[in-house]
Amino acid sequence: MAETALKIDKFHLKGNASFTIREGWLTKGMRNVAQDPEVFLRENATATLGVGSAMVKSIRFWLQAAGLTSEPRAGRRVQTLTQLGQIIMNNDPYFEDLFSLYVVHANIASNMRLTTAWYLLFNAFDAQRFTRTTMEDHLLTTFKELVNVDFSEASFRDDCATALKTYVADKVKQTSPEDNMQCPLVALGLFEKGKDMFERTIPSPEKLHPYVVLYVLISALGNRTSISLDKLLTEPNNVGKILHLNNYHLNAYLDRLQADGLLTVQRTAGLNMIYPVADLTALDVVNQYYGR
Repeated sequence: MAETALKIDKFHLKGNASFTIREGWLTKGMRNVAQDPEVFLRENATATLGVGSAMVKSIRFWLQAAGLTSEPRAGRRVQTLTQLGQIIMNNDPYFEDLFSLYVVHANIASNMRLTTAWYLLFNAFDAQRFTRTTMEDHLLTTFKELVNVDFSEASFRDDCATALKTYVADKVKQTSPEDNMQCPLVALGLFEKGKDMFERTIPSPEKLHPYVVLYVLISALGNRTSISLDKLLTEPNNVGKILHLNNYHLNAYLDRLQADGLLTVQRTAGLNMIYPVADLTALDVVNQYYGR
């Protein structure tokens, strides 16, 4: 559903048990949920998934945050694959295609309720270069302005640090694959880390397929049939925020999507408007990408 202003209606802290997504977790989680919707409720879940109990909790969390599974709000909380999860399971179960990882990222970065710190990192923080402390302080101040209940500042800061680790390579040398804590989303190229500073980056065209831009655009469109170029760049959960696109790069993607007949761009002196194909859904975009 589209958002026109930054807001926090509901939030969640430390649901990930301080873990980023690890290589193979989403594949393992989807496969096991497809075989047994109650896998996360079983006493032998750690043996089935081959990880510790905290990691079981984290995998369960990340599957939902990424939009790959869902579970009821009440009652016996079994998990089932969402339509998106089923599509990815059928077409790219090992997340070898960057498109799949970008879709996962877009869902996490726009998930105000489950991944609140990630949501704020992309939607409430525009600094090009920054330290982790600067980022955490800014997001904490913003968060306090948006919620009116008590919360643990330590937990919030921990989530902020983990959100950054989601996209920045771990420089520590690992002794075995099991010790590798680098998240697959590092490959998207959304942030870089220097000696003392982090830097927000624009993904290279070789990595970012135009259908990712369309997926984010349609997901944020809600019930609207058109949207201005300015809103694409500035409103929460849209392509300027979620994909770090500026006016120049966004226009290049829009031209490619228009050439493919997926949207129309009307450029005028006063207002540039984008009209996606009628009734096109975000799931349609995913299906069309894999069906090319």
